[in-house]
Amino acid sequence: MGYSPILRLAKPLLVKKIEKLKGKDWLVIISSLGCLGWIATIFFGGMILFLLMYFFIIIPIVIAYFVAVFKVIGTKGKIRAYWIIFLSLPWIALGGVEVYYSELIQGEIVLSGTYYGDSFHYTLNFREQGKCDMYIVGMLGYTERIYGKYSYSDDRIFFLKKPYSNDTFLSDSLFVDRENEQIHICNTSGNPCTKEVGQREKFIIDKIKLQNQ
Repeated sequence: MGYSPILRLAKPLLVKKIEKLKGKDWLVIISSLGCLGWIATIFFGGMILFLLMYFFIIIPIVIAYFVAVFKVIGTKGKIRAYWIIFLSLPWIALGGVEVYYSELIQGEIVLSGTYYGDSFHYTLNFREQGKCDMYIVGMLGYTERIYGKYSYSDDRIFFLKKPYSNDTFLSDSLFVDRENEQIHICNTSGNPCTKEVGQREKFIIDKIKLQNQ
């Protein structure tokens, strides 16, 4: 397959640009992209988990990044614009992740509760417009978010799409116990499992703005 005229013209210019790159340039580019890749693991189990698994790769990359930052700061003469662009990418990505998970994008949380397990913590967030998500925090820094949908009526929550893949953990409905500030998991007959059943059958309410309908 032949190159288009634009590619044929751009290729020699690109090659010349690459050939002009020196040690500091490669340090800035590679370390910045490496940090960007590490930040992307937020969506695949969490940065801490990947740090523990691949510390022999990630730690040198992070060290190289900060070495690059100090080298650019200490540069005598003109600082190249692409140095600043590449070094800014990890911070822009972190800010973007924070904005993405914020209530500004995901929707305001009207009810939130946390279930404290032996090795994992599960936080259920119920948002406006019938959206909900489960934020899971586990051992070794593992994190995961699972999204779902719900409807609400008279302190009963009915899942239209459960924010959890294990059907044995969450039933199809929950009961909001405002007096005891708990969210109870309902049993197969649809009745709430009250506190007498055990700690495993409830979420502790962290925030509630949900009004009865």
